[in-house]
Amino acid sequence: MKVFAVDDHDMVFSGYSNLLLPNGYELVGTSTNGEDFLDWLSNNKCDVVLLDLKMEGLSGVDILKILFDVVDAPKVIVVSGYYEISDVQDVILLGAKGFIDKASVKDELIEALRTLERGRRFFSESVLDVLIMKQLNSDVRVSLENILSEKQNEALGYLIEEMSSNEISEEMKIDRSSVRTIFQQIRYKLGVKTNIKLVSLAIKHKFNQNI
Repeated sequence: MKVFAVDDHDMVFSGYSNLLLPNGYELVGTSTNGEDFLDWLSNNKCDVVLLDLKMEGLSGVDILKILFDVVDAPKVIVVSGYYEISDVQDVILLGAKGFIDKASVKDELIEALRTLERGRRFFSESVLDVLIMKQLNSDVRVSLENILSEKQNEALGYLIEEMSSNEISEEMKIDRSSVRTIFQQIRYKLGVKTNIKLVSLAIKHKFNQNI
């Protein structure tokens, strides 16, 4: 997988290289601004762009808007240490495949790239927290219940009650393969890999509690 990095602090590039190369990823180019990256992309190709959000000139959002209409555009993972809920929402709507908190790059970059290779999106837990806790700064309540479908909410509720797959299957009157599919969909939607992390996230965000 060929990776290009765009960040207005060039000191991050050596860190990217040290993470990527030992894990089989190639850093094919770097740029400290969006304009130079777009010039490079007009004559070259990469699979993934690690894109800083806040930059002088073209911002990360500006670049995403341009790439949105580009045929065979590279996948974009936004990497930022300073962001608000509106930033996360914007990059998701503009097609970003992931969002890594810059403080978590060392631990999460390779996991994010491997997640993209499996056709899934990746979001740092801290970024996911920003999305879910939007209600702290808004009159519009955003919670797990709002994010999940009715059946997904029902299944997650049973899982928190420590019911087995067989018990959930019987309670929901569906077969076990459908139960597995529901939990795969929930994990994908919430960006977690296991049911244990799913339960932990649900408890953390007071799932199904009227508060």
